[in-house]
Parts: sequence; structure tokens; C-alpha cells
Amino acid sequence: MSLAKSPVFVEYMKKATADAVNTAHRSVAESMMVERFGALDAELSAVVPNIIKLSPSEFTPLLMHLSRQELIDQFTTGSAQV
Repeated sequence: MSLAKSPVFVEYMKKATADAVNTAHRSVAESMMVERFGALDAELSAVVPNIIKLSPSEFTPLLMHLSRQELIDQFTTGSAQV
């Protein structure tokens, strides 16, 4: 069996790819928030995991148009309502 067909390798590659995409989305979202609101404080940092659950095409308009408080209200853990 070749390495590329190994179930363990395939699963590893899926996870590595998902992690890379997640990291890229986080970087984009955080960069946009820093540009818009200044340094990320604890409140803004806390909403990033919920924001990056969305695709960039979904979170970009929100980050561009919602106020700082609207983002915090909409994406606070436990009450994310997109």
C-alpha cells in the first residue's frame, strides 16, 4: 500500500489541511479587525473563534460593516447568531 492511500496518512492530511485553512481564516479576520478597530483586546479576541466558523465571504462584510459592539454582541460565545 502506498503512503498516499494509507488511511492514517489520508486522515492526517485532512486534519492538516483543515488546520491550515482555519489558521488562514483567523489571520484574515484578525488583520481586518486590527485595521478597523485597532489592537485586538480581550473582547474582540474572544469572538474570533466564532467569526471564523463562517467562510471569508460571509465574515468579510460583517467585519467591514458591523460596529465593534455589534460584533461582540453577535459573536459572543453561546449566543452567536448569524
